[in-house]
Amino acid sequence: MPGHADFLVDMAYDTGLTSAADYQRFVHDQVTSTLAAVDAGPPVAGFRLFLAVSAYPASRYHDPSVENVGVALAGATAAMTELDKAGAPSAGWFHGIATFLHTDGSGNDGYAGWSTDCATIARAWLGSP
Repeated sequence: MPGHADFLVDMAYDTGLTSAADYQRFVHDQVTSTLAAVDAGPPVAGFRLFLAVSAYPASRYHDPSVENVGVALAGATAAMTELDKAGAPSAGWFHGIATFLHTDGSGNDGYAGWSTDCATIARAWLGSP
């Protein structure tokens, strides 16, 4: 696949899972299995994998106390740590997390907020305080 696409966004939300531990494992497995599926040696110049995670109000298949940015980051970080330690060439394809759906950025409406979800991403991926 990397020879035929510039990027892939893995949609890791609306799982219907009921525990944060299960969702963290799900995200971990999504990152590792998706990278394994596209692994064809060293990263192709320009190919990127992103993980889309939820930051919106509850729905039939989404519980924000289970599926949230913090839990997703923990799963993705664990997966990347394992891949890096194993020297997996496909680890170079992973370029980060994107939140799915946000509105005014306040977080007051149940959608992603600058001071919550976005700040969590900045701390985890960019090392911001």
